[in-house]
Amino acid sequence: MGIDRMILTVISIVLIVFLTVVAIELVIPITKNQAFNEECRTFLLKMEQDGGLDTWNIGELGRRLTEKGLTNVSIFVPFPGQVKFGETMTLSVTASYPFRLGVAGMTLSDRLQQFKYSKSVFCRRIEIG
Repeated sequence: MGIDRMILTVISIVLIVFLTVVAIELVIPITKNQAFNEECRTFLLKMEQDGGLDTWNIGELGRRLTEKGLTNVSIFVPFPGQVKFGETMTLSVTASYPFRLGVAGMTLSDRLQQFKYSKSVFCRRIEIG
């Protein structure tokens, strides 16, 4: 094997490693966003079922999002009893995900990705009496 083929092989390996690292760096925030949306959707269904979220469930949603590495979590929901049957309820959640991203493949810079979730559902809870 000549020196030119050896140089080409080393350059190819370095390029493949570089592209792999960049791809992994780009996938991590995407998977965090999917986990964020999944947790919010779980509590949206709970909110629909209960006619709102009580303070325990709001705290639980915040705790779960914090466990996933999110910061600056803000949750806005109606409490049970504030919404009547057939009215619209909205779950609004914002959070930030701090991560480090390679710039030009040489240095790492701190980034902050904002995640937002805002969905509306109808109140299906029927209170008798």
